[in-house]
Amino acid sequence: MRKKSIFKYFVSIYVLSIMMMSLVRLGLLMITKSFPIPSDEMEILPKMFQKGWAFDSLITCYVLVLPIFMVLVYSILSKGYSVKFWRFINGLIIAFFTLVFAILFINIPYFEYNHAVITLSEFGYFKYFKTTLGLVLGEPFYWACIALFFVFVLIFRWAIRFIARKTVLQSSNADDEKKYGVVLAVLGIGLLCGIGMRGTFERYPLKLSHSAFSSNGLYNKMALNPMFYLIKIAEQQSKGYNSLTKIMDEKTAYQKVQQYWNIENDGLGNVKREVRFEEPMIKPNIVIILSESLSMRYLDLKKKDGTPLMPFVKSLTEKSYFFNHFYSAGIHTNNGILATLYGFPPIFNRPSLQNKTDFYTGIPYYLKQNGYANYFFITGNPHYDNMNGFLYESGTFDKIYSLYDYPKEKAVNNFGVKDDFLFEFGIDKLNEFSKNENPFLATFLTVSNHPPYAISEKYKDNQMSEDDQIMMFVDDTLQYFFTTAMEQDWGKNTIFIVLGDHGRVMGQEPYPMALSYNHIPMIMYSPLFKDQPKKCTQLAGQVDVFPTLMGILKMPYTNNSLGIDVFKESREQMFFASNTHLGCINENYFYTYDVENNKDGLFEYKLGKKKNLAQDSIAMMQKLKDYGTSMMRVAEEEIIKKK
Repeated sequence: MRKKSIFKYFVSIYVLSIMMMSLVRLGLLMITKSFPIPSDEMEILPKMFQKGWAFDSLITCYVLVLPIFMVLVYSILSKGYSVKFWRFINGLIIAFFTLVFAILFINIPYFEYNHAVITLSEFGYFKYFKTTLGLVLGEPFYWACIALFFVFVLIFRWAIRFIARKTVLQSSNADDEKKYGVVLAVLGIGLLCGIGMRGTFERYPLKLSHSAFSSNGLYNKMALNPMFYLIKIAEQQSKGYNSLTKIMDEKTAYQKVQQYWNIENDGLGNVKREVRFEEPMIKPNIVIILSESLSMRYLDLKKKDGTPLMPFVKSLTEKSYFFNHFYSAGIHTNNGILATLYGFPPIFNRPSLQNKTDFYTGIPYYLKQNGYANYFFITGNPHYDNMNGFLYESGTFDKIYSLYDYPKEKAVNNFGVKDDFLFEFGIDKLNEFSKNENPFLATFLTVSNHPPYAISEKYKDNQMSEDDQIMMFVDDTLQYFFTTAMEQDWGKNTIFIVLGDHGRVMGQEPYPMALSYNHIPMIMYSPLFKDQPKKCTQLAGQVDVFPTLMGILKMPYTNNSLGIDVFKESREQMFFASNTHLGCINENYFYTYDVENNKDGLFEYKLGKKKNLAQDSIAMMQKLKDYGTSMMRVAEEEIIKKK
């Protein structure tokens, strides 16, 4: 066996791997960024690909280390040349890289939608295999990614076999060569691979934090190899979910929150506030609509004729309590449900609806205690995200209407029925409920603005994006619901609350967290409100819906949440989270904290500035960091340790 052939074999595979992974990164850039790319960002691109090469190199070396070790053992123990052995090594390498490419291509649609690298928590949705498969197969872009993945694998497979034929599978390799020379050559290759597995020549090996090479969060994430990211996240999660325990202890967190809310420090770590009212309680019906991915930016979008993309929702903001500085607690639907109904933020990548329910009170609990009948309407599978289990186990919901309650022919994809049918069905049920003596709480969770889109012919327009087309449909469904509800007697005695379950990434996002993913509208409308319209410009968030609604109803309650009654109290800043980041915002500054890389960011978002001021405005950074961290730490202690 010739040592030169072995060397050429592994080096060629290494180069091939780097080239193909770089092509995937280039494709990611092309579908994520608008062209032409600004000149200041063009300067970052070479660094992004250079940093990406380091991560790709590390993964390539990880993949090759086992085959190299097997070749070493074979070189020591074998007495001759074996074509079967090298074909086995070939197959092993192809199998390993197929897995790596699968992760890279799974990441593409996720990154395009979220502007973030795919996380392990997303793979948890394979528990709902049928629904998840329907999501994938129902979206043309996913089909394109799947097809391209198979093309990549076929090209890689052909290239590996070609390399093998030109190197280790050549008949001349059967010639005798001194064994120790071959062994030394393989040891040398193994040494190079070991160096590559460090990812860097610096003192410490390559870490997630090395991806933060610039002030542009999107390019930093693009540089990461998704396989490397998942491996490192798995290592971290084996030690527990993302947390802020390392930067603020429990005692400090409670003390700070107590100071913010003027709660007497009893030394027991308590944020409960007993709230009572002198005014008499009112008991109108309550309708909460959690609209899928309703980012605030949709309200500013125009059709091609210059009129609003969502004219009804836009008009509704002009005759209601409209909160335009309002933020979702997280970036997942389960986060939005927990925060809106119960007043608690997500603990980063920890699923929100997997906790024990006997700890939570919130809107459903107190309405139930005061004679309400509580209902929840969803379009599809009630078990998705454990919604069914969580809401029913709380003992406060009378009925959850889902795909199992609708005619089978009304389901348009694996997310179930469209929003128009959901609201038609809901209106009929609310008409039934209104005949009872009890007031009702009805929560609607829509889904239309989630790929795969089910767009009716009426809304199809080749000159508009599918996203814009579906939002025209969403606007019409909301108009139908409100118009029909106002024609009913019960509608005149109802408080309607419309907000996004979360936002979505829209346009170019220059910060480590995409603000459009958390910045959502919140609309409260009722014929009972005598002082509407009212534009509410104060900072607020989903966690504030529970105490604010209790305040409107004058319903006595114990506020054990992280929310406040925004009509009686105020915030100087608002906090929120994603899987991996903490965000905290005030009127001018946006603070971000990367939990995994321990990296602070501070940006003048109001002026659209991209420069990270974390080291220039330390006092402001610390103020926002303390507020957001203390709120999240208290939430973590309350949810995880006190339940």
